[in-house]
Amino acid sequence: MTRLGIDYSFSHPSPHTIRSTGYTFVCRYLSRNPAKNLTADEANQLINAGLHVVCNWEAAASAALNGFSQGVTDAQQAQSQAVACGMPPTRPIYFSVDFDASAAQQPAINAYFDGVASVLGLSRCGAYAGYHVIQRLFNAGKIVWGWQTYAWSSGHWDTRAHLRQVQNGITVGGAECDANEARVADFGQWGRLLPIKLGLAYDRWLVRTGDGHIRAYVHNTNNSMSSVDPSGAGWSPMGGNIGGTPAAVIDSAGHVQIYVRGADNSLQHVDPAGAGWSSMGGNIAGDPCAVLDRAGHVQIYVRGADSSLQHVDPSGAGWSSMGGQIAGNPAAIVDSAGNIQIYARAGSALWHVDPSGAGWSSMGGSIASDPAVVLDSAGHLQIYVRGRDNSLQHVDPSGAGWSSMGGQVAGSPTAVVDPDGHTQIYTRAANALWHVDPAGAGWESLRGDIAGDPVALVDEIGNVQVYVRGTDNTLQRELSGTNWSGLGGSIVN
Repeated sequence: MTRLGIDYSFSHPSPHTIRSTGYTFVCRYLSRNPAKNLTADEANQLINAGLHVVCNWEAAASAALNGFSQGVTDAQQAQSQAVACGMPPTRPIYFSVDFDASAAQQPAINAYFDGVASVLGLSRCGAYAGYHVIQRLFNAGKIVWGWQTYAWSSGHWDTRAHLRQVQNGITVGGAECDANEARVADFGQWGRLLPIKLGLAYDRWLVRTGDGHIRAYVHNTNNSMSSVDPSGAGWSPMGGNIGGTPAAVIDSAGHVQIYVRGADNSLQHVDPAGAGWSSMGGNIAGDPCAVLDRAGHVQIYVRGADSSLQHVDPSGAGWSSMGGQIAGNPAAIVDSAGNIQIYARAGSALWHVDPSGAGWSSMGGSIASDPAVVLDSAGHLQIYVRGRDNSLQHVDPSGAGWSSMGGQVAGSPTAVVDPDGHTQIYTRAANALWHVDPAGAGWESLRGDIAGDPVALVDEIGNVQVYVRGTDNTLQRELSGTNWSGLGGSIVN
Protein backbone atom coordinates (compact mmCIF):
# COMPACT_ATOMS: atom_id res chain seq x y z
CA MET A 1 0.00 0.00 0.00
CA THR A 2 2.70 2.46 -0.99
CA ARG A 3 1.52 6.08 -1.05
CA LEU A 4 2.81 8.52 -3.66
CA GLY A 5 3.86 12.09 -2.93
CA ILE A 6 6.04 14.92 -4.17
CA ASP A 7 8.42 17.52 -2.81
CA TYR A 8 9.19 20.96 -4.22
CA SER A 9 10.82 24.17 -3.09
CA PHE A 10 10.39 27.32 -5.21
CA SER A 11 7.82 26.24 -7.84
CA HIS A 12 4.37 25.54 -6.39
CA PRO A 13 1.88 23.36 -8.27
CA SER A 14 -1.81 23.77 -7.48
CA PRO A 15 -2.86 21.57 -4.53
CA HIS A 16 -5.89 20.34 -6.46
CA THR A 17 -3.67 19.46 -9.42
CA ILE A 18 -1.37 17.53 -7.09
CA ARG A 19 -4.31 15.60 -5.67
CA SER A 20 -6.00 14.94 -9.00
CA THR A 21 -2.70 13.62 -10.40
CA GLY A 22 -2.84 10.86 -7.79
CA TYR A 23 -0.50 12.13 -5.08
CA THR A 24 -1.60 12.04 -1.44
CA PHE A 25 1.17 13.91 0.39
CA VAL A 26 3.66 16.74 -0.07
CA CYS A 27 7.08 17.13 1.58
CA ARG A 28 7.73 20.85 2.09
CA TYR A 29 10.71 22.84 3.18
CA LEU A 30 11.54 24.98 6.17
CA SER A 31 14.64 27.17 5.96
CA ARG A 32 15.96 30.72 6.32
CA ASN A 33 14.70 31.62 2.83
CA PRO A 34 11.05 32.77 2.91
CA ALA A 35 10.67 32.21 -0.84
CA LYS A 36 11.35 28.50 -0.33
CA ASN A 37 9.37 27.94 2.84
CA LEU A 38 6.05 26.35 3.58
CA THR A 39 3.48 28.87 4.84
CA ALA A 40 0.34 28.46 6.90
CA ASP A 41 -1.79 29.47 3.91
CA GLU A 42 -0.14 26.90 1.65
CA ALA A 43 -0.50 24.20 4.31
CA ASN A 44 -4.22 24.95 4.63
CA GLN A 45 -4.67 24.76 0.87
CA LEU A 46 -2.87 21.43 0.72
CA ILE A 47 -4.92 19.99 3.56
CA ASN A 48 -8.20 21.26 2.10
CA ALA A 49 -7.31 19.51 -1.15
CA GLY A 50 -7.03 16.22 0.79
CA LEU A 51 -3.24 16.13 1.01
CA HIS A 52 -0.97 15.40 3.94
CA VAL A 53 2.12 17.51 4.71
CA VAL A 54 5.62 16.47 5.79
CA CYS A 55 8.17 19.02 7.03
CA ASN A 56 11.88 19.03 6.16
CA TRP A 57 14.49 21.59 7.22
CA GLU A 58 17.20 22.52 4.73
CA ALA A 59 18.99 25.86 4.99
CA ALA A 60 22.31 24.63 3.58
CA ALA A 61 23.14 21.28 2.01
CA SER A 62 26.11 20.57 4.29
CA ALA A 63 24.98 22.38 7.46
CA ALA A 64 25.12 19.11 9.40
CA LEU A 65 28.91 19.26 9.28
CA ASN A 66 28.75 22.19 11.73
CA GLY A 67 27.88 19.82 14.57
CA PHE A 68 25.84 20.04 17.76
CA SER A 69 25.29 23.80 18.05
CA GLN A 70 24.09 24.01 14.44
CA GLY A 71 21.63 21.20 15.14
CA VAL A 72 20.25 23.11 18.13
CA THR A 73 19.82 26.32 16.12
CA ASP A 74 18.24 24.57 13.13
CA ALA A 75 15.85 22.52 15.28
CA GLN A 76 14.66 25.60 17.17
CA GLN A 77 13.92 27.47 13.96
CA ALA A 78 12.38 24.43 12.28
CA GLN A 79 10.02 23.80 15.19
CA SER A 80 8.94 27.44 15.31
CA GLN A 81 8.26 27.60 11.57
CA ALA A 82 6.48 24.23 11.42
CA VAL A 83 4.12 25.01 14.31
CA ALA A 84 3.35 28.41 12.77
CA CYS A 85 2.30 26.56 9.61
CA GLY A 86 -0.14 24.40 11.59
CA MET A 87 1.95 21.31 12.27
CA PRO A 88 0.98 19.61 15.55
CA PRO A 89 3.93 20.29 17.88
CA THR A 90 4.65 16.60 18.47
CA ARG A 91 5.06 15.53 14.83
CA PRO A 92 8.54 14.71 13.47
CA ILE A 93 10.69 16.97 11.28
CA TYR A 94 13.30 15.77 8.81
CA PHE A 95 16.68 17.55 8.48
CA SER A 96 18.67 17.40 5.25
CA VAL A 97 22.13 16.01 4.69
CA ASP A 98 22.01 16.90 1.01
CA PHE A 99 25.41 15.72 -0.16
CA ASP A 100 27.41 12.50 -0.43
CA ALA A 101 28.93 12.51 3.05
CA SER A 102 31.83 10.21 3.79
CA ALA A 103 32.22 7.94 6.80
CA ALA A 104 34.91 10.30 8.09
CA GLN A 105 32.34 13.11 8.21
CA GLN A 106 29.80 11.02 10.12
CA PRO A 107 30.89 12.04 13.66
CA ALA A 108 30.10 15.69 12.89
CA ILE A 109 26.76 14.67 11.36
CA ASN A 110 25.95 12.53 14.41
CA ALA A 111 26.71 15.51 16.65
CA TYR A 112 24.39 17.67 14.55
CA PHE A 113 21.51 15.25 15.11
CA ASP A 114 22.33 15.11 18.81
CA GLY A 115 21.73 18.86 18.76
CA VAL A 116 18.43 18.38 16.94
CA ALA A 117 17.37 15.74 19.50
CA SER A 118 18.20 18.07 22.39
CA VAL A 119 15.45 20.38 21.11
CA LEU A 120 12.86 18.05 19.57
CA GLY A 121 13.52 14.81 21.42
CA LEU A 122 14.93 11.77 19.64
CA SER A 123 11.45 10.41 18.90
CA ARG A 124 10.87 13.33 16.50
CA CYS A 125 14.26 13.35 14.74
CA GLY A 126 14.33 12.56 11.04
CA ALA A 127 16.99 12.79 8.34
CA TYR A 128 16.90 13.25 4.58
CA ALA A 129 20.02 11.73 3.01
CA GLY A 130 21.42 9.06 0.75
CA TYR A 131 21.70 5.39 1.66
CA HIS A 132 25.00 5.42 3.55
CA VAL A 133 24.20 8.43 5.75
CA ILE A 134 20.70 7.15 6.53
CA GLN A 135 22.15 3.75 7.40
CA ARG A 136 24.83 5.18 9.67
CA LEU A 137 22.37 7.48 11.45
CA PHE A 138 19.92 4.64 12.10
CA ASN A 139 22.71 2.33 13.24
CA ALA A 140 24.03 4.97 15.66
CA GLY A 141 20.56 5.61 17.10
CA LYS A 142 20.60 9.28 16.06
CA ILE A 143 17.27 9.29 14.17
CA VAL A 144 13.90 7.59 14.37
CA TRP A 145 12.59 8.83 10.99
CA GLY A 146 14.29 8.36 7.63
CA TRP A 147 13.72 9.93 4.21
CA GLN A 148 16.19 8.36 1.79
CA THR A 149 16.96 9.77 -1.64
CA TYR A 150 18.03 7.55 -4.52
CA ALA A 151 21.00 9.89 -5.00
CA TRP A 152 24.34 8.66 -3.60
CA SER A 153 22.66 5.31 -2.90
CA SER A 154 23.91 3.08 -5.76
CA GLY A 155 20.53 1.38 -5.97
CA HIS A 156 20.47 0.41 -2.28
CA TRP A 157 17.54 1.18 0.02
CA ASP A 158 17.52 1.11 3.80
CA THR A 159 14.30 -0.66 4.73
CA ARG A 160 14.05 1.40 7.92
CA ALA A 161 13.45 4.58 5.92
CA HIS A 162 9.85 5.79 6.01
CA LEU A 163 10.09 7.79 2.78
CA ARG A 164 11.94 7.29 -0.49
CA GLN A 165 12.73 10.05 -2.97
CA VAL A 166 12.71 8.00 -6.17
CA GLN A 167 13.03 10.56 -8.97
CA ASN A 168 14.04 14.19 -9.44
CA GLY A 169 12.83 16.63 -12.05
CA ILE A 170 9.28 15.46 -12.70
CA THR A 171 6.63 18.00 -13.73
CA VAL A 172 3.33 18.35 -11.88
CA GLY A 173 0.96 21.10 -12.95
CA GLY A 174 3.75 22.87 -14.81
CA ALA A 175 6.03 22.94 -11.75
CA GLU A 176 9.27 21.03 -11.27
CA CYS A 177 9.02 18.54 -8.41
CA ASP A 178 10.57 15.34 -7.09
CA ALA A 179 8.69 12.05 -6.76
CA ASN A 180 8.47 10.25 -3.42
CA GLU A 181 7.01 7.08 -1.97
CA ALA A 182 5.77 6.49 1.59
CA ARG A 183 6.67 2.96 2.59
CA VAL A 184 4.78 2.81 5.91
CA ALA A 185 1.51 4.11 7.31
CA ASP A 186 3.01 6.82 9.53
CA PHE A 187 5.85 8.70 7.85
CA GLY A 188 5.59 11.93 9.82
CA GLN A 189 2.66 13.38 7.92
CA TRP A 190 0.14 15.79 9.40
CA GLY A 191 -2.97 17.72 8.46
CA ARG A 192 -6.41 16.39 9.27
CA LEU A 193 -8.25 15.29 6.20
CA LEU A 194 -11.71 16.62 5.40
CA PRO A 195 -14.07 15.28 8.11
CA ILE A 196 -16.32 13.44 5.65
CA LYS A 197 -13.31 11.45 4.49
CA LEU A 198 -12.65 10.10 7.96
CA GLY A 199 -15.90 8.16 7.84
CA LEU A 200 -17.52 6.50 10.85
CA ALA A 201 -15.95 6.88 14.27
CA TYR A 202 -16.81 3.31 15.31
CA ASP A 203 -16.82 -0.22 13.92
CA ARG A 204 -18.17 -2.87 16.26
CA TRP A 205 -15.57 -3.01 19.06
CA LEU A 206 -13.40 -0.14 17.77
CA VAL A 207 -13.88 3.60 18.24
CA ARG A 208 -11.97 6.67 17.14
CA THR A 209 -12.03 9.02 20.12
CA GLY A 210 -12.11 12.81 20.12
CA ASP A 211 -8.31 13.03 20.09
CA GLY A 212 -8.26 10.95 16.92
CA HIS A 213 -6.83 7.84 18.59
CA ILE A 214 -8.35 4.43 17.98
CA ARG A 215 -9.34 2.42 21.06
CA ALA A 216 -10.31 -1.25 21.09
CA TYR A 217 -12.74 -2.85 23.57
CA VAL A 218 -12.33 -6.59 23.96
CA HIS A 219 -13.88 -9.64 25.58
CA ASN A 220 -11.17 -11.27 27.68
CA THR A 221 -10.75 -15.01 28.11
CA ASN A 222 -11.79 -14.61 31.77
CA ASN A 223 -15.11 -13.04 30.60
CA SER A 224 -14.21 -9.54 31.75
CA MET A 225 -13.73 -6.58 29.41
CA SER A 226 -10.63 -4.47 28.75
CA SER A 227 -9.68 -1.62 26.46
CA VAL A 228 -6.45 -0.53 24.84
CA ASP A 229 -5.22 2.55 22.98
CA PRO A 230 -2.07 1.47 21.10
CA SER A 231 -0.79 5.06 21.18
CA GLY A 232 -1.57 5.47 24.88
CA ALA A 233 -0.65 3.91 28.21
CA GLY A 234 -1.55 0.29 27.47
CA TRP A 235 -4.39 -1.89 28.70
CA SER A 236 -7.17 -0.75 31.01
CA PRO A 237 -9.29 -3.40 32.81
CA MET A 238 -13.03 -2.63 32.81
CA GLY A 239 -14.44 -5.54 34.80
CA GLY A 240 -17.84 -6.96 34.01
CA ASN A 241 -19.08 -10.52 33.48
CA ILE A 242 -19.75 -10.75 29.78
CA GLY A 243 -20.61 -13.43 27.26
CA GLY A 244 -19.97 -11.86 23.88
CA THR A 245 -18.15 -9.24 21.84
CA PRO A 246 -18.71 -5.58 22.81
CA ALA A 247 -20.29 -2.94 20.59
CA ALA A 248 -18.81 0.54 20.98
CA VAL A 249 -20.39 3.79 19.83
CA ILE A 250 -19.68 7.51 20.20
CA ASP A 251 -22.75 9.33 21.56
CA SER A 252 -23.87 12.85 20.67
CA ALA A 253 -21.78 14.30 23.51
CA GLY A 254 -18.65 12.62 22.16
CA HIS A 255 -18.53 9.99 24.92
CA VAL A 256 -17.85 6.32 24.29
CA GLN A 257 -20.70 3.97 25.25
CA ILE A 258 -20.26 0.20 25.37
CA TYR A 259 -22.97 -2.46 25.07
CA VAL A 260 -22.40 -6.19 25.36
CA ARG A 261 -24.23 -9.44 26.10
CA GLY A 262 -23.80 -10.40 29.73
CA ALA A 263 -23.12 -13.89 31.02
CA ASP A 264 -26.83 -14.01 32.01
CA ASN A 265 -27.89 -13.12 28.42
CA SER A 266 -29.03 -9.64 29.39
CA LEU A 267 -27.71 -6.53 27.64
CA GLN A 268 -25.03 -4.85 29.74
CA HIS A 269 -23.89 -1.22 29.45
CA VAL A 270 -20.83 0.63 30.64
CA ASP A 271 -19.66 4.20 30.11
CA PRO A 272 -15.85 4.09 30.45
CA ALA A 273 -15.95 7.57 31.97
CA GLY A 274 -19.03 6.88 34.07
CA ALA A 275 -20.23 5.01 37.13
CA GLY A 276 -19.69 1.39 36.13
CA TRP A 277 -21.80 -1.44 34.78
CA SER A 278 -25.59 -1.53 34.53
CA SER A 279 -28.03 -4.08 33.16
CA MET A 280 -30.49 -3.06 30.44
CA GLY A 281 -32.42 -6.30 30.71
CA GLY A 282 -33.55 -8.25 27.68
CA ASN A 283 -33.04 -11.88 26.74
CA ILE A 284 -30.52 -11.91 23.93
CA ALA A 285 -28.51 -14.51 22.06
CA GLY A 286 -26.05 -12.54 19.95
CA ASP A 287 -23.71 -9.58 19.91
CA PRO A 288 -25.40 -6.17 19.74
CA CYS A 289 -24.78 -3.47 17.17
CA ALA A 290 -25.11 0.15 18.23
CA VAL A 291 -25.68 3.17 16.02
CA LEU A 292 -26.30 6.89 16.53
CA ASP A 293 -29.53 8.03 14.86
CA ARG A 294 -30.16 11.40 13.21
CA ALA A 295 -31.59 12.79 16.47
CA GLY A 296 -28.37 11.94 18.30
CA HIS A 297 -29.82 8.97 20.21
CA VAL A 298 -28.07 5.62 20.50
CA GLN A 299 -30.12 2.75 19.06
CA ILE A 300 -29.24 -0.88 19.75
CA TYR A 301 -30.22 -3.94 17.71
CA VAL A 302 -29.51 -7.54 18.65
CA ARG A 303 -30.73 -11.08 18.01
CA GLY A 304 -33.07 -12.24 20.75
CA ALA A 305 -33.21 -15.67 22.36
CA ASP A 306 -36.19 -16.45 20.07
CA SER A 307 -34.11 -15.42 16.99
CA SER A 308 -36.18 -12.28 16.43
CA LEU A 309 -34.53 -8.89 15.99
CA GLN A 310 -34.74 -6.98 19.26
CA HIS A 311 -34.39 -3.21 19.67
CA VAL A 312 -33.79 -0.93 22.62
CA ASP A 313 -33.26 2.82 22.87
CA PRO A 314 -31.34 3.47 26.12
CA SER A 315 -33.13 6.80 26.45
CA GLY A 316 -36.51 5.43 25.42
CA ALA A 317 -39.34 3.13 26.43
CA GLY A 318 -37.58 -0.20 26.71
CA TRP A 319 -37.38 -3.30 24.57
CA SER A 320 -39.39 -4.02 21.44
CA SER A 321 -39.39 -6.89 18.98
CA MET A 322 -38.94 -6.15 15.28
CA GLY A 323 -39.83 -9.69 14.29
CA GLY A 324 -37.95 -11.77 11.78
CA GLN A 325 -36.09 -15.02 12.26
CA ILE A 326 -32.43 -14.14 11.96
CA ALA A 327 -29.11 -15.91 12.40
CA GLY A 328 -25.86 -14.43 13.58
CA ASN A 329 -25.51 -10.74 14.37
CA PRO A 330 -27.27 -7.88 12.57
CA ALA A 331 -25.54 -4.87 11.02
CA ALA A 332 -27.07 -1.41 11.41
CA ILE A 333 -25.99 1.74 9.58
CA VAL A 334 -27.27 5.26 8.98
CA ASP A 335 -27.74 5.90 5.26
CA SER A 336 -27.09 9.15 3.39
CA ALA A 337 -30.66 10.32 4.12
CA GLY A 338 -30.15 9.85 7.87
CA ASN A 339 -32.31 6.72 8.14
CA ILE A 340 -31.21 3.57 9.96
CA GLN A 341 -30.99 0.47 7.77
CA ILE A 342 -30.56 -3.01 9.24
CA TYR A 343 -29.28 -6.11 7.47
CA ALA A 344 -29.14 -9.65 8.85
CA ARG A 345 -28.77 -13.22 7.69
CA ALA A 346 -31.82 -15.47 7.84
CA GLY A 347 -31.31 -18.99 6.58
CA SER A 348 -28.86 -18.51 3.73
CA ALA A 349 -30.32 -15.22 2.48
CA LEU A 350 -29.71 -11.59 3.36
CA TRP A 351 -32.70 -9.77 4.81
CA HIS A 352 -33.32 -6.06 5.30
CA VAL A 353 -35.54 -3.97 7.53
CA ASP A 354 -35.94 -0.20 7.87
CA PRO A 355 -37.23 0.51 11.41
CA SER A 356 -39.35 3.35 10.02
CA GLY A 357 -40.36 1.45 6.89
CA ALA A 358 -42.57 -1.35 5.66
CA GLY A 359 -41.08 -4.38 7.39
CA TRP A 360 -38.77 -7.18 6.39
CA SER A 361 -37.74 -7.95 2.82
CA SER A 362 -35.43 -10.59 1.40
CA MET A 363 -32.45 -9.51 -0.69
CA GLY A 364 -31.68 -13.07 -1.72
CA GLY A 365 -28.14 -14.31 -1.98
CA SER A 366 -26.50 -17.48 -0.74
CA ILE A 367 -24.56 -16.39 2.33
CA ALA A 368 -22.89 -17.88 5.38
CA SER A 369 -21.71 -14.97 7.55
CA ASP A 370 -22.75 -11.72 9.14
CA PRO A 371 -22.85 -8.83 6.65
CA ALA A 372 -20.47 -5.87 6.58
CA VAL A 373 -22.21 -2.68 5.48
CA VAL A 374 -20.47 0.55 4.51
CA LEU A 375 -21.58 3.92 3.14
CA ASP A 376 -19.33 4.57 0.15
CA SER A 377 -17.93 7.91 -0.97
CA ALA A 378 -20.88 8.39 -3.33
CA GLY A 379 -23.38 7.97 -0.48
CA HIS A 380 -24.51 4.47 -1.51
CA LEU A 381 -24.69 1.50 0.83
CA GLN A 382 -22.47 -1.42 -0.10
CA ILE A 383 -22.77 -4.84 1.53
CA TYR A 384 -20.11 -7.55 1.70
CA VAL A 385 -20.60 -11.03 3.09
CA ARG A 386 -19.11 -14.52 2.91
CA GLY A 387 -20.99 -16.75 0.51
CA ARG A 388 -21.83 -20.39 1.12
CA ASP A 389 -19.05 -21.29 -1.33
CA ASN A 390 -16.66 -19.21 0.86
CA SER A 391 -16.23 -16.53 -1.79
CA LEU A 392 -16.72 -12.86 -0.93
CA GLN A 393 -20.14 -11.74 -2.12
CA HIS A 394 -21.24 -8.15 -2.78
CA VAL A 395 -24.59 -6.48 -3.23
CA ASP A 396 -25.54 -2.82 -3.70
CA PRO A 397 -29.12 -2.44 -2.39
CA SER A 398 -29.75 0.21 -5.05
CA GLY A 399 -27.86 -1.63 -7.78
CA ALA A 400 -27.92 -4.63 -10.06
CA GLY A 401 -27.94 -7.50 -7.58
CA TRP A 402 -25.35 -9.93 -6.30
CA SER A 403 -21.82 -10.41 -7.61
CA SER A 404 -18.94 -12.61 -6.53
CA MET A 405 -15.60 -11.03 -5.71
CA GLY A 406 -13.85 -14.38 -5.53
CA GLY A 407 -11.46 -15.39 -2.81
CA GLN A 408 -11.71 -18.18 -0.27
CA VAL A 409 -12.62 -16.45 2.96
CA ALA A 410 -13.47 -17.51 6.50
CA GLY A 411 -15.59 -15.75 9.07
CA SER A 412 -17.18 -12.35 8.48
CA PRO A 413 -15.51 -9.53 6.51
CA THR A 414 -15.17 -5.87 7.46
CA ALA A 415 -15.30 -2.87 5.12
CA VAL A 416 -14.04 0.70 5.51
CA VAL A 417 -13.81 3.76 3.25
CA ASP A 418 -10.26 5.12 3.11
CA PRO A 419 -9.31 8.84 2.89
CA ASP A 420 -9.17 8.59 -0.92
CA GLY A 421 -12.82 7.52 -1.00
CA HIS A 422 -12.07 3.89 -1.90
CA THR A 423 -13.77 1.02 -0.12
CA GLN A 424 -11.29 -1.42 1.41
CA ILE A 425 -12.34 -4.90 2.52
CA TYR A 426 -10.49 -7.13 4.97
CA THR A 427 -11.22 -10.73 5.83
CA ARG A 428 -9.64 -13.85 7.27
CA ALA A 429 -8.55 -16.74 5.06
CA ALA A 430 -6.46 -19.68 6.28
CA ASN A 431 -5.29 -17.80 9.41
CA ALA A 432 -4.02 -14.85 7.36
CA LEU A 433 -5.50 -11.40 6.78
CA TRP A 434 -6.53 -10.78 3.18
CA HIS A 435 -7.43 -7.48 1.55
CA VAL A 436 -9.28 -6.48 -1.60
CA ASP A 437 -10.17 -3.09 -3.08
CA PRO A 438 -13.23 -3.52 -5.33
CA ALA A 439 -11.78 -0.87 -7.66
CA GLY A 440 -8.25 -2.25 -7.46
CA ALA A 441 -6.11 -5.10 -8.71
CA GLY A 442 -7.60 -8.02 -6.80
CA TRP A 443 -6.81 -9.95 -3.66
CA GLU A 444 -3.60 -9.60 -1.66
CA SER A 445 -2.41 -11.39 1.44
CA LEU A 446 -1.38 -9.17 4.37
CA ARG A 447 -0.08 -12.26 6.15
CA GLY A 448 -0.40 -12.35 9.93
CA ASP A 449 -1.41 -15.29 12.09
CA ILE A 450 -5.04 -14.65 13.01
CA ALA A 451 -8.06 -16.49 14.34
CA GLY A 452 -10.82 -13.86 14.57
CA ASP A 453 -12.83 -11.57 12.34
CA PRO A 454 -11.13 -8.23 11.61
CA VAL A 455 -12.48 -4.75 12.30
CA ALA A 456 -11.09 -1.56 10.77
CA LEU A 457 -11.19 2.22 11.13
CA VAL A 458 -9.42 5.21 9.60
CA ASP A 459 -7.25 6.99 12.16
CA GLU A 460 -6.66 10.72 12.63
CA ILE A 461 -3.92 10.91 10.00
CA GLY A 462 -5.79 8.92 7.38
CA ASN A 463 -4.35 5.43 7.86
CA VAL A 464 -6.55 2.34 7.86
CA GLN A 465 -5.91 0.40 11.06
CA VAL A 466 -7.08 -3.22 11.20
CA TYR A 467 -7.49 -5.09 14.50
CA VAL A 468 -8.00 -8.82 14.90
CA ARG A 469 -7.49 -11.67 17.37
CA GLY A 470 -4.33 -13.67 16.74
CA THR A 471 -4.05 -17.44 16.95
CA ASP A 472 -2.41 -16.95 20.36
CA ASN A 473 -5.48 -14.94 21.52
CA THR A 474 -3.55 -11.67 21.64
CA LEU A 475 -4.83 -8.53 19.96
CA GLN A 476 -3.02 -7.87 16.69
CA ARG A 477 -2.93 -4.62 14.70
CA GLU A 478 -2.08 -4.21 11.02
CA LEU A 479 -1.05 -0.94 9.37
CA SER A 480 -0.34 -0.18 5.72
CA GLY A 481 -0.01 -3.72 4.43
CA THR A 482 1.84 -6.47 6.36
CA ASN A 483 3.02 -4.01 9.04
CA TRP A 484 1.93 -5.99 12.11
CA SER A 485 2.25 -5.29 15.80
CA GLY A 486 1.17 -7.44 18.73
CA LEU A 487 -0.73 -5.53 21.41
CA GLY A 488 -0.92 -8.27 24.01
CA GLY A 489 -4.00 -9.21 25.97
CA SER A 490 -5.85 -12.51 26.14
CA ILE A 491 -9.04 -12.02 24.16
CA VAL A 492 -12.03 -13.85 22.70
CA ASN A 493 -13.21 -11.31 20.06
